[in-house]
Amino acid sequence: MFTKIVIPFDEGVDSLRAVPVGASVGRKIGVPMVAVTVARSVSDGAAMEATATDWMARNGFGDVEVRSVVSGFGVVRALASILDDGRPLVVIASETHPHTKTLVGSVSEDLVHESPLHFALVVGPEVSDEYSFDGAILACVDTTSHADPILGPFSETVQALGVDPWLVTVLDPADIPALTARGIGEPSIAFENSALHNIAMRLEKLGLPNVSYDSLHGGDPAAAILDYIAVVRPSSLMVASRDRGDFSRLVFGSVAMRVVKKAKCPVFVVHREE
Repeated sequence: MFTKIVIPFDEGVDSLRAVPVGASVGRKIGVPMVAVTVARSVSDGAAMEATATDWMARNGFGDVEVRSVVSGFGVVRALASILDDGRPLVVIASETHPHTKTLVGSVSEDLVHESPLHFALVVGPEVSDEYSFDGAILACVDTTSHADPILGPFSETVQALGVDPWLVTVLDPADIPALTARGIGEPSIAFENSALHNIAMRLEKLGLPNVSYDSLHGGDPAAAILDYIAVVRPSSLMVASRDRGDFSRLVFGSVAMRVVKKAKCPVFVVHREE
């Protein structure tokens, strides 16, 4: 269970668009929420705190604590004392720091890889300021690789938030082998549906009964996912990442970047260690 919500922000007001999402999650599960920034001096920290506190008050987030940490180190190292306390869920806007690369290689990805939970909730630019955490969590899994890294975080998050679990995969139709169900003459079962069913059964053992699942076919996984969530309207997505430089169709790479940038819901990104 998450013990608090940590929302990193910087000198740009745009970074505070993660606050409505973080506050929605924190209020839903009843845990403290803190927006924290890293400053190079006490005066810079005080100024950023004042700006953020005023923004919180004007936008109805007075229950979110605002803090600054003065440090010359990187953001992840500077926030170590906060991140190492309990089981915090990091909620962060993508493209938070203008001097870093978009999402991949940025503070967002660093926090995904280095946070104690090894996952974070990333808020893209299309998520509404009036976001509310209602609806299913849709986990995008790659059935051609091991799904284990996403199962624990997915189960924990669904149970903590009390929402419905949903699995989805995307494969190119040309890459889909078929399995025979009960013998010659019986209808064939698409390989990915069988794999999703097996994953759903494993999630049931982790305490998630009645997991829904679906298969999407198309050569462009990001487009298929975005079209699908426009119809089913989940509260959030969950995808798994691999170590930097090792991408597959449904892990943190070009597909996840496009989904985060264009999805109207936030995206949980889970770090997968090889």
